[in-house]
Amino acid sequence: MKKQVDKKHYNFLNYVDKPRWNSYYKQIEEVLKEENENVLIIGAGDKIVPNILKTKMDEVKIFDIAEDLNPDYIGDILKVDNILEKNFDCVLCCQVLEHLPFDKFEKCIEKLEKITEKKCIISLPQQYIRAWISFKIPKIPVLNLNVSLPKNYVKYKFNGEHYWEIGTKGYPVGKIRKILGKYFNIENEYTPLENKYHRFFILKKRNK
Repeated sequence: MKKQVDKKHYNFLNYVDKPRWNSYYKQIEEVLKEENENVLIIGAGDKIVPNILKTKMDEVKIFDIAEDLNPDYIGDILKVDNILEKNFDCVLCCQVLEHLPFDKFEKCIEKLEKITEKKCIISLPQQYIRAWISFKIPKIPVLNLNVSLPKNYVKYKFNGEHYWEIGTKGYPVGKIRKILGKYFNIENEYTPLENKYHRFFILKKRNK
């Protein structure tokens, strides 16, 4: 299978800045919020998240198209339901789907729904103009005020890795919600204060 990025791309000092580290924390937190016996991680990345989850869970598996990253399952996400031998309680797919053209996004979500037993966690990149301020008053929790506006005047161009990002022209967040809502219940949606570039969607499998 072809790879989109070289393994050197995941060098810790170059790749893992503090905002990305916070996103890792959020991924791990969301997986561990409920009693899931197993989790499938779509996209091996630098393997920090799966390595931590392996200390907390019975079964952690990785699916990736890149053979050199040594995932447990190798293949195209559009064929993931045919490659796996079972479904997983939790599926974690963070900063992955933007690496495919947007016309494949809905089909990817359909495939993720098929392999999810309980919960699917997705994060996607977004482009917004942001301004925020945090302040602390004694005996009162930290207060955070922020304003963000989508860059819907920017036409996103493929940069060698991402085909699209939320907030740019043609990719409003409402469009993403509408697609996700066709296949899952959207339990929660948020952008971590410490990483405004990543938007999380916490999705629940519908009872059929």
